[in-house]
Amino acid sequence: MTKLNGLGRDAILASLPSMSKADLEAIQVVIGSLLRQGGSKAGLPQNDKPALLFGAMATVINLSQGYVPFVSTASGKAFAKNAPLALAFADRFTLARKAELAALLRWLMALMANDLLRQKIPVGPKTMSEALARLPEIFDRAYPGYMEACLTNLLLERVLKKQEKRK
Repeated sequence: MTKLNGLGRDAILASLPSMSKADLEAIQVVIGSLLRQGGSKAGLPQNDKPALLFGAMATVINLSQGYVPFVSTASGKAFAKNAPLALAFADRFTLARKAELAALLRWLMALMANDLLRQKIPVGPKTMSEALARLPEIFDRAYPGYMEACLTNLLLERVLKKQEKRK
């Protein structure tokens, strides 16, 4: 049995019921990514924000491919190029926890997928990866004026409250 920071599997499992739904969802994203990679920890980048973004995108479009195999594809190259732009946009939101970032990224990826569908563009890994660079534009189209008026955190609060109610 693998130990994590001195904690065994039983201690980790025993702590799960006391966690918030947002924390559990963040754990689910990481575990899903690890399972899709065959359990390899080497597949997660040092900066795990791109992995969280990939996990959010994979969840929204039901992509079963892991992060490591994905980045070597043409779609993965577009993702690597555009992910920093999407993450810079996400950094405009004030977030206290990693779980909140995971929830925000899932919401933004769902927003982006809906925008592509409205434009009759097929939603898949390639189109989502390419659209990452346009995330601020997509957000502004869905919520005109919120960025300029500095009201984005009001939306985030509503999204996080909805996440909490789903517990």
